[in-house]
Amino acid sequence: MDYNRKVGFGERFVSMIIDHISMTFLLGMIAVPIQMSVMSEFFTSPGINSDPDQLFGSIKTLMIPYCFIYALYFCKDAFKGRSLGKLATNLQVYDNKTDEIASPIKCFVRNISIIIWPIEVIMVMINPNRRIGDYISGTYVDIYDKKANAKVDFPKIGISYVLSVLVMGICMSPLVLWLEYLGSIVNDKEVYVDTVVNEKVVYDELSYYFDSLEMNMDDQYIQLKVYASPNVYLNSINEVRGLVEPIMKEKFPYHKVDLDIIYTENGTQEELNIDFYTN
Repeated sequence: MDYNRKVGFGERFVSMIIDHISMTFLLGMIAVPIQMSVMSEFFTSPGINSDPDQLFGSIKTLMIPYCFIYALYFCKDAFKGRSLGKLATNLQVYDNKTDEIASPIKCFVRNISIIIWPIEVIMVMINPNRRIGDYISGTYVDIYDKKANAKVDFPKIGISYVLSVLVMGICMSPLVLWLEYLGSIVNDKEVYVDTVVNEKVVYDELSYYFDSLEMNMDDQYIQLKVYASPNVYLNSINEVRGLVEPIMKEKFPYHKVDLDIIYTENGTQEELNIDFYTN
């Protein structure tokens, strides 16, 4: 180590820029093909599939490979305390207590603060040797020591990578929860809109026989209540079923239908209940 030379902000800033650009590019080269493969399931010809469940599902699926890919950013200094930026600027990460080359795990800990990268740049302006991550991990950055003979500690590099993946998972979990929340809101709205639209479809088909209807539905179950017109005589369950079942099978396959028919016979309001499947 050249003790007569001090690390300046210029070197540190250039090192950080090189690291950020190079890591973003290299990790992007891995991530983009995976992203295109996953998201291609969302895009269909000739237009775009508007199903939000598929979109949110694709994004959540990407979170898993992203955890493994971008975790490498936290390990950029794991090989002898030198990232690509530090190689280019002749710098190295050292243990603040022993002045030895920092271990891969310490380098991982110091790089967690990359998530607040702009603040770290400001810290380097104040102290080029130590940013927030260095204070947390007990490290500092100084001139590369050619005489240092540190071996590459692969077991610790492996441990630091596993820890990096866990940290990425924790960082991404709020996004996953947020997507779950958005999905539930969109689905609730879609169920409401679909129910209103589907009520109209059924009513248009049956308006001669029924004055009004009420319908609630989800992915597998439909509850339908219809009110028969006074001028229509419904003399059997089979007749009612013969009117309603073909329409329900055509419009809403693969559902269980709970059908209630409210009608008036001899001045008395009666109710028929029919359960059937539209498979």
